Amino acid sequence: WLTAAECDDLLAFLKASLAQITEIVRRDTKRIAAALVPSAVPRLMDRRFGDWRLLADEYEHENWLDAGETDRLDQVLDAILVRSARFCPVLLRLVNEREENMEGAGVITDLLRFPGDPVRRWLDRRVLRDVVREARGVNAQV
Repeated sequence: WLTAAECDDLLAFLKASLAQITEIVRRDTKRIAAALVPSAVPRLMDRRFGDWRLLADEYEHENWLDAGETDRLDQVLDAILVRSARFCPVLLRLVNEREENMEGAGVITDLLRFPGDPVRRWLDRRVLRDVVREARGVNAQV
């Protein structure tokens, strides 16, 4: 079959290929892990409306796909590895600046965000509505 020199060459080739594949997997693993947790600068949005301030920050919260969502998993992994997307929950907080109180909060989960996307692309208006409703409930009790 193969001579000793050919076996050595084949073995060296396989070792080099395996080392290269391992390095790619290691780098991709780091990129995926980094995309799933808050970044060094977690503040995504800070909007002020009169005495109110709406804040959106990346948030350390459980956030992952179910095992049956293979199509979505492929989409998320592709977005993270190819387009440098983030898949990290976002905490929305509505703060009353005059009273220095947080009046409402909510978490946007399963959120795939791309670098440079405007807020309107990723802001979940249902969560925003719940946060505002919570703040109105707090103010109605006062």
